[in-house]
Amino acid sequence: MHNSLSHLDEEQHKAVSAFSEWLVSSLSPTICGNKPSTVLTMTDIRFQPLLALWRTYGKLILAGSVIQFTTLHTSKDRETVLFYRPAILEQCLIYNLHKKFLLQFGYPVNSGLGPCLDLLQARFQQCCPHEVGVLLGIPLKDVLGFMGLE
Repeated sequence: MHNSLSHLDEEQHKAVSAFSEWLVSSLSPTICGNKPSTVLTMTDIRFQPLLALWRTYGKLILAGSVIQFTTLHTSKDRETVLFYRPAILEQCLIYNLHKKFLLQFGYPVNSGLGPCLDLLQARFQQCCPHEVGVLLGIPLKDVLGFMGLE
């Protein structure tokens, strides 16, 4: 675990260690490059204060890793976060079929990853948009089928 966490007492250290293990396990397909991204929604429940741990230690835990993240939606009691490897997600965006699909929904694919993530974040304020499936590595035909657009 990161040296900056050495000030924690034993109970805090156990909680942060368990959270780190959960986070790495949840993100392992993205960390390994098998998926372009992963979305997690974190909340606090009685014995798993995931949201509090994320908000306090998340950046520190991921510092220096291959994973970057952007918050898609936040409220007092939950946060939805997109975790991704930038180069892999960028390749997903520019893949010809994905690019055409995302352009139909107004994504500025030709402007790069940042503007596309900004639009995704804006769309997440209303609902979880179907097109996020493509960014998560779900085959386009399955996303289209889910949308009833085969």
